[in-house]
Amino acid sequence: MDNIKQFIIQCIEQAKGDDYIRSKLAFSKYTSEEMQQQHGESGFTRQQILDQYKNHVDKCGLAINTVKRYIKN
Repeated sequence: MDNIKQFIIQCIEQAKGDDYIRSKLAFSKYTSEEMQQQHGESGFTRQQILDQYKNHVDKCGLAINTVKRYIKN
């Protein structure tokens, strides 16, 4: 790794994970009504879970953009 900026971006990319993609794929077989039902014993609907993972991905994207904007090479 040549610089701290790239290191930070790589860390954020790793923290982003693939939960959103995996859950989107797993939940793709459900109807919109089924997406509003609780998933297992989680206490959350499938849609809430998907939304939480999407929010995490979005925050990681914002963090990466912030690093790119404010940290010099």
